[in-house]
Amino acid sequence: MLQQVFAERRNMLQQVMTVRSNMLQNVMAVRNNLLQQAMAERSKMLQQVIAVIGSMLQQVIVFIGYMLQYVMAVRSNMLQHVIVVGRNMMPQLMTVRSNLLQQAMAERRKMLQQVIAVIGSMLQQVIVVIGYMLQHVMAVRSKMLQQVMAVRRNM
Repeated sequence: MLQQVFAERRNMLQQVMTVRSNMLQNVMAVRNNLLQQAMAERSKMLQQVIAVIGSMLQQVIVFIGYMLQYVMAVRSNMLQHVIVVGRNMMPQLMTVRSNLLQQAMAERRKMLQQVIAVIGSMLQQVIVVIGYMLQHVMAVRSKMLQQVMAVRRNM
């Protein structure tokens, strides 16, 4: 009778150990799936951030190119005026040339300040977008980790 009780006890312990082992395997599988999902989501979000930053930087580069072309065209026109005035009005050449060069330099400085302001604004927008994207990535990561911790607690 005592041997039968011990045998039943051993059988029950084996069943409990088997169920516990199966539950641990299931919990580990769920944990691994959640971690894989979190990593995939993080990778996807980082790719999106990189794509947005790349697009914004391309736009900044195109804008800089256009502004530099415009600045160079204005400079070229001013210099052509200086040359024409110099040929036609030799006695007043130095005064006019000096004034035109000062105007050209002032215009160029003004345009470069505008370009710098626009670039600064665009970079601030890029930084804001990056901040929002990173906040979202961190929120998703935190949520996934909380789910993993909840699964561990339920073991």
